[in-house]
Amino acid sequence: MDQLPQELIDRICALLAPEDLKSTATLSHRIQYASEKASRVWEQITMSEQDLEMFVARCTDWRWRFLRHVAFRTHIPAYEDDPEREPESNHCRESEAELNEKDVRFTQQIRSLFETLNRMEAKRGPGNFRLTIYTPVRATLEETCPHRKCPSWRLHLLNPEKLPSLCSIHTIYLEDERMIYPLEEPESLLKIDLRMLLDLAVKLPKLRLLGCKINAGGGWTTNCPSEATRHYTKNWVGPICDSRDGFAQAFEDLSLPQTLRSADLNLMWPLSEVENIDQTMPLPNLLGAAHTDRFSSSLSLLSQRLRMLQIQVIADETLFWPTNAGASWPCLERLHVALHIATPSGSWYFQDPRGSENILPELTDVTSSSYPPLVDTPDDERWDYETSDYGLDLDTVTNKKYRVTPDETTLRPLLLSLATAAAHMPKLKAACVWFPLQWDAGDVDGYEDFDPRLKLESMSGSSLDSTAWGIVYLGPGEEDGHESPGFLASPVYRAASPGIRQMAWATGPWRPDAELHGLFGRIGDASIPLVEHWPKDNNRQIPQIISMFRRYDIFCM
Repeated sequence: MDQLPQELIDRICALLAPEDLKSTATLSHRIQYASEKASRVWEQITMSEQDLEMFVARCTDWRWRFLRHVAFRTHIPAYEDDPEREPESNHCRESEAELNEKDVRFTQQIRSLFETLNRMEAKRGPGNFRLTIYTPVRATLEETCPHRKCPSWRLHLLNPEKLPSLCSIHTIYLEDERMIYPLEEPESLLKIDLRMLLDLAVKLPKLRLLGCKINAGGGWTTNCPSEATRHYTKNWVGPICDSRDGFAQAFEDLSLPQTLRSADLNLMWPLSEVENIDQTMPLPNLLGAAHTDRFSSSLSLLSQRLRMLQIQVIADETLFWPTNAGASWPCLERLHVALHIATPSGSWYFQDPRGSENILPELTDVTSSSYPPLVDTPDDERWDYETSDYGLDLDTVTNKKYRVTPDETTLRPLLLSLATAAAHMPKLKAACVWFPLQWDAGDVDGYEDFDPRLKLESMSGSSLDSTAWGIVYLGPGEEDGHESPGFLASPVYRAASPGIRQMAWATGPWRPDAELHGLFGRIGDASIPLVEHWPKDNNRQIPQIISMFRRYDIFCM
């Protein structure tokens, strides 16, 4: 068999079962090549810092060429593992020195990864793969203070300019690999500084897609009735604001690769956790003394260079139309935006059905009290003593959710900026902008006897307890080959769609005013007829549209 042409050996191995491929891998180099190519075992590899040298030793020329996805796990070791260090459980809070040490440990792992891949490029030539970096997990012990198990401080990548450039990576993702409940599990999931996305991107000159799947803030209140548990799991606002501002500043300072064409930024993962907040409680103001959100504005600037943008985020109207005039999106073809119903300033895009509550933001400025303490406090000790005496109640309840009616004062400026921006997207083929809505108001004063099955549909457009409010645009022929919300994917509309633009309003009884409606009508080529679909249209099933929002994915990943 070894005397056959390589192409024929490849075809023979492609027909073998996995067990047979294992037995052929040691016959000869040519057969091993064909066997590993057929098995696809080297297309994806997951490793951590301790595996890097073995990776270099085992990754031959052809294995390097086979590689399509490298996943890298980071971690921060528990301090109890260091015999020379005083046990961390003796203290509630992490000191500044400890935070700096975590940054150093994390940075060393990222640097080791980049230096290893750089060595491989020098040895094997450029590869062609996606890189996924998982956010760090840190082991804890039962006696570790709960304050340390629920960190709000962000990890920082130190001196990113010292990282080597890598030509092999076309896609990079930063991801939370899984959900962790730190008060119930012996480990904690650490949070990373958002600017790390940009710091890594500038080191990848062939980068085409920048992505993340992380919880970057939003779950300000937990669903734990215990006051002690709420104290321990508090998501401090200061580090969230610093991370958002740091991203905006980095975008001003850095030059992203010219090859970058797509961004998939899920900053609200998992969505169920981010939106699980008590909607009767005041929200933090993430802007501080500013009037607009620098983070939203920086994302708008990022989108102006892209062909595809998919994002789940807490943002204001500057996400679409920045404060500076003259913005344009000459290349943007696909836009998918899922927005939190809260604004960065601490207000809401949706209100209660009666419009009777006026809940002000929690803060006006970010001060020292917005950050976790760096030393133990008497308040920390009080909670620790109480927990030690009575235990930690981890029972959960359903948070109060009742905001399903659009608030014109906040929503209209957002939609106005969206429509204005979309008119400057000459190549736009598909767009989807929506809000997840939740209803659970049995404990909200005045709504104890409210029947959502009878009244919710007239307010939000759906009688479902978990639904969505949003707008979908599809250009001529865009249904074919792309997942489309609801009835727009039906054969009837597929057949009629090549010569029309389509817009679906999953907005319940809400309707745009004449000015806003006119701006939305300018999206796409105005010479092509626009067909609009509204709730309650004959033969239209708006619940089908709503149910599809969560699955609508322009990247089809």
